Amino acid sequence: MKTFCTLLLLSVALPAKAAPESVYLLWNDGKKAFEAGDYLKAIQSLEPIVQKHPAEKDYSLAHFYLGVAYLKTSQFKKAKDPLRYYANSTGNTLESVKARLFLIRTYIELQDFHAADLTLIEIFKRKNEPRTPLEMQNEAYILKARSLLGLNKDSKASQVLDSIKPDLKRMGKRHPSGPTLYGELHWLELKIQSRECARIVGKKKLDEGQTRQLMSRRGTCLLEAALDYKEELDTGTDSWIKEAADELIRGFDSYSQACTTPPPAVGKRTAVELKRYNEELVFYLKKDCREKYTKALEILYNWRPGARETAAQSIDVVTESLTKMKDRLL
Repeated sequence: MKTFCTLLLLSVALPAKAAPESVYLLWNDGKKAFEAGDYLKAIQSLEPIVQKHPAEKDYSLAHFYLGVAYLKTSQFKKAKDPLRYYANSTGNTLESVKARLFLIRTYIELQDFHAADLTLIEIFKRKNEPRTPLEMQNEAYILKARSLLGLNKDSKASQVLDSIKPDLKRMGKRHPSGPTLYGELHWLELKIQSRECARIVGKKKLDEGQTRQLMSRRGTCLLEAALDYKEELDTGTDSWIKEAADELIRGFDSYSQACTTPPPAVGKRTAVELKRYNEELVFYLKKDCREKYTKALEILYNWRPGARETAAQSIDVVTESLTKMKDRLL
């Protein structure tokens, strides 16, 4: 026992073996590549450090950089472990909060919304010393809304966004992350509105009048959703403008398909009667839907003059897509 204790004391007293110079060179290369946005090159340099020297304190930041680099290159499963390691190793610090925000984004990309929610709780329960900056708090709430949306709790997600919108508006362009967070908020609002539009008709049996009325409401709903896209054009960053455009196009594309596939009819009909009924209904639905597309295109046309370059290009993409959808309804 005495010998064992002596050996234990010696092992504690001995200094840790320093990482070889090659690790420093890898770290230097990886850090430079990361800061330059060359994430694939950063991964090549940072992976060996994390794999061979995971507990090396001088290079603990390599875990964070590697996790973010994986996230930026859509390697979501690989991003989890280094981000979680860095978040846990940095305790009650802002660095830990920052790592957890990236970790939550990783979980959302993996559609693991329960894990995202649990990680958000870790942030919200954090002792506020040092105080969590407003931009980090707002980002956490935006991610909370995204997590709720993933769990199909659209109403709660909308409430969360409404609660932080005034703060984000005040941040505006005064903080570097302001336009990005505001852009993500408008994209989420557009997504929530688009999902609400898609639920208007449903799958229950309807007569012709009910079908046309509800489809008209769905089209009007999408025109209202376009206003969130306009907000994105005015205040969002280039990346979120693209996301918003894609979301609006998906919403109108789904609407276009619904215009040619009406819900089941009420009452009993023979096969011949049902065929005639569907043909007549689709004829009128196409006509009604084309009117909504015409209105949407008029709105886009009016937004085009004076739009900044990125916004104008986005409007052109949406206009082209909606024009093709309208033409398919002839």
